[in-house]
Amino acid sequence: MSTAQDEWQSLQRVYHRLVETPSGLPFYNVIGQLLPRLLSRIGQNHQRLLESENNPQLKEMLDNIHTKYLDMLTHIMKRVKPDEACKIPCIGIVELLVDRTFI
Repeated sequence: MSTAQDEWQSLQRVYHRLVETPSGLPFYNVIGQLLPRLLSRIGQNHQRLLESENNPQLKEMLDNIHTKYLDMLTHIMKRVKPDEACKIPCIGIVELLVDRTFI
């Protein structure tokens, strides 16, 4: 449970920094690093959520974490959509999908 609480606090800080990041190159650099990690963490959190069915408190905390991840994705999407110069970190995202054991 304390790991989930630590993760929640960390997410709060990261989300605040994301919102405060100015548009343009600083934002592009942030999403280049953050977006692949964020997508990976959503998957990990979902797995932990499935494993926590017997612990209602942990399940609630993981639900809150999932909601915060979605809030972060929504924020990124709202800022990226009107910005034609923004490049999505496709390579980092594809690397999440590739099984490196076969490479």
